Amino acid sequence: MGKVSKRKQKRERFERRFAPQSTIDKRLIMLLGGIGAMAMGGGAFGQWGMLLRDTSEGAEPVPYSIWILIAGCVLLGVAIVVGTSTETVLRVGSAGVGEEKSQGIRRMPWHELEHLAIENSEVMVLRGKDDKGGAYTIRIRTKTAPAAVARILSEAKARASKAVELTKGEEKAIGPSSNNAGEWAEPPPLQVVGQHCAVSGKVIAYEPDARVCTRCELVFHKNHVPKHCECGNSLDDLREKKA
Repeated sequence: MGKVSKRKQKRERFERRFAPQSTIDKRLIMLLGGIGAMAMGGGAFGQWGMLLRDTSEGAEPVPYSIWILIAGCVLLGVAIVVGTSTETVLRVGSAGVGEEKSQGIRRMPWHELEHLAIENSEVMVLRGKDDKGGAYTIRIRTKTAPAAVARILSEAKARASKAVELTKGEEKAIGPSSNNAGEWAEPPPLQVVGQHCAVSGKVIAYEPDARVCTRCELVFHKNHVPKHCECGNSLDDLREKKA
């Protein structure tokens, strides 16, 4: 598939990367980790440090130091486990919402988003299709990814408002989105060659024949650009001017 050159890509295209957060109190994690680290240090010194200081024959480690060392390792391991979420890393940007998986990033473009809702007051559910046309559902726990959830809602309301099915109370509970939340990630190149025109179904064979909605990135052939995109965005600037 052909790729639109960087010069032709809109400057406003972006992508933010959101790592999941642990729901455990950070103070508890720090306390467990701190105690574990101190126990490991004390146990290691009692087990081997004293032997280095006392080189006389018959010197022995400090009693129970090995058990203190083991306990420290266990506490530090527990702190690492409870402080790390098993949720997937999320990508939110111009290209839609994506999940980082072992085989790569699977994305749901905004124009493929069909349904966005909150289930049981704690899970954001996105249903639609991925960038290859396959059925796709993304489930995100609001407690482990509050910044990502807020950004997804903000972008979805701007780019695919018809798919958003949240009450005012649910939106208020999620809160406003911050442009500084998450970390910057390079957005994927905008690919148009091989795509089908959303109106005529015609395959885009040459890059110059493509016209892309700047809001939801739906692709059209230059001869079949409607006045408005499905997302409601005006496409007058993309339409061919008649003599």
